[in-house]
Amino acid sequence: MNRSAIWLLVAACNEAPLVWPDDSYGPDGRAPWAYPTDVGCSNLDDSPDDVVIDGFEYCGVQSAFSNIVPVDDPIYESCASTAAGSTERVMAVFDGARARAYLLDAMPQREIVHTEWDGQDLLVAYCPIIAGGEVFHREIDGTSERFSVSGLWGSANTFAPRDERAAGAWTVYSTWDGRALVGPGRPGSVRAFGALIDYPTLGEFVDRHGGLGERCELWTGEEELGVGCDEACRASVSECGGALDVCLDLCSGKPRVFAECLLTVPTCEGRAGC
Repeated sequence: MNRSAIWLLVAACNEAPLVWPDDSYGPDGRAPWAYPTDVGCSNLDDSPDDVVIDGFEYCGVQSAFSNIVPVDDPIYESCASTAAGSTERVMAVFDGARARAYLLDAMPQREIVHTEWDGQDLLVAYCPIIAGGEVFHREIDGTSERFSVSGLWGSANTFAPRDERAAGAWTVYSTWDGRALVGPGRPGSVRAFGALIDYPTLGEFVDRHGGLGERCELWTGEEELGVGCDEACRASVSECGGALDVCLDLCSGKPRVFAECLLTVPTCEGRAGC
């Protein structure tokens, strides 16, 4: 059964919408962050892959895969280095002991940050359409995964494990609550991380959490590049040809997802699109 047929089968079995609250709004009242809608999909071109799952549209799958590059190795700076009174907006995450702020201006076209939090592997998901996001544990069946955005559901981003995507059959999870919408992992979910999420200015964030010292951090868009290039380029050149130095030079300026693509995509033609 092909992928579209599977989606249609799932949609047919899940026609009743879930109950969502409808009386609260996102930061500054700019976007309805309280519940799913179909507004995001209605603003995209129609596609034969668009289906209704659990009462809301799932759309934009292929464009999401190609246009949004997740952050794999974020570099944080100390809140102590932040200029006082900054009015830049951030997504703030606070677990009672550690606080991190993610600069919203750095999130569009990235929208997923893979990170480590006191020994826990997490995924920070932000969707500009709804001006909000959530933080999830990345472990599925005992294995820590890395994800890519895989379209919209209910106007918010969805995400899928990259290794499943490379294998051709992937589970799609909702940013709203982490549950599996479609794929081999349904029914199932990824767990939300127990933390307070807010959208203050950077100045407000530092005023609130700066006293935590080294446990107060800020991500401004900086990341470590070139991770995994040596292994990936050697394997790719060995199987597909080309010059090793050219591959390494290109890879050195790319996020980890580029090297992972070279290692996991099964065909040389497919790797050319990494």
